[in-house]
Amino acid sequence: MFKKIIYFIFSAVNRGKYKVITVFGFKFKFRIMRFDIQNLERTLSARIGRLENMVESSIDIRKLPPSCNLTGKIQKASFKILREFDGICRRNNLKYWLDFGTLLGAVRHGGFIPWDDDLDVGMPYADYQKLLEIIDSQLDGSDFNFIRVPSQIGKMTHKQFTPQNDRDMSRFIFWNLEGKLSFALDIFPFYNAKDELDKDSLAREIRDYVCQKSRIIDKFRSYNDFRVADDIVKNARRQMAQEGPSQYMYLGLETRVYQPVIRNTSDMFPLKEMMFESLRCYVPNNARDILIDLYGDFMSFPPNEVFHHIKNSTIDKQDLKKLETIIDE
Repeated sequence: MFKKIIYFIFSAVNRGKYKVITVFGFKFKFRIMRFDIQNLERTLSARIGRLENMVESSIDIRKLPPSCNLTGKIQKASFKILREFDGICRRNNLKYWLDFGTLLGAVRHGGFIPWDDDLDVGMPYADYQKLLEIIDSQLDGSDFNFIRVPSQIGKMTHKQFTPQNDRDMSRFIFWNLEGKLSFALDIFPFYNAKDELDKDSLAREIRDYVCQKSRIIDKFRSYNDFRVADDIVKNARRQMAQEGPSQYMYLGLETRVYQPVIRNTSDMFPLKEMMFESLRCYVPNNARDILIDLYGDFMSFPPNEVFHHIKNSTIDKQDLKKLETIIDE
């Protein structure tokens, strides 16, 4: 009897999709709303995706304004390095071309991609070797340095941002200087593939050597590991490259790319000229096909922006002051 009185005064029970609440004999029925966080996330993600597509379809990516924040300052300082490098190559009849994101910036934006913070150029290996022979004398008295690290690509830096010891050099190579600014012009050697190697065979060879090199670099303990890895790079060169022209050119083992970069030599040469910011630079003969091979629809917005040099929001204040000084020079 007591329970019946209690339930008459107040009770709440579930009836399927409804909750029935009794207050002094009056019954109120409410539909139960279950809060499904996963379903909510899916719904929000889909709506955000549709909104992003609407925004992207209404904006011409070629007309985005240039970067004006820290990335923009890095770009201005990096441009000085590119201008010096271009001058050295022209004075000494060395072939080079803009590549990767820098080539994309030239074709799509006429200069830097607004969110990009590095510079990439390619060189035939023979010209790269000549560059190594003359670069120190060419840079003597300038504001720039050239970094040679065994088994790695060449890097041209500003003297005020050049690593001073092996430890910092290792971190610099892997873009792992937390809280520090580090930027450079990356120089990628490209090789003429041996005539007896077809494209598929060449790709398999590259992947095999990349795995060999990775086993050493991934366990990186000291600067000497770069020298050990260099033996693999040299062996790969002997097995896959030839001095004379060939049908294919490939990106060397100096950089670690798991998807081999192999190009028709006819897509590379003869080189053409194209404006990059205010500087006329060299680009591959068939730049658009190369960009499609690298990025697919390169006129669309990327899924995300990747910053190599800005690792966190806390940057050394002295580095910021040095950067401002370089820009104002």
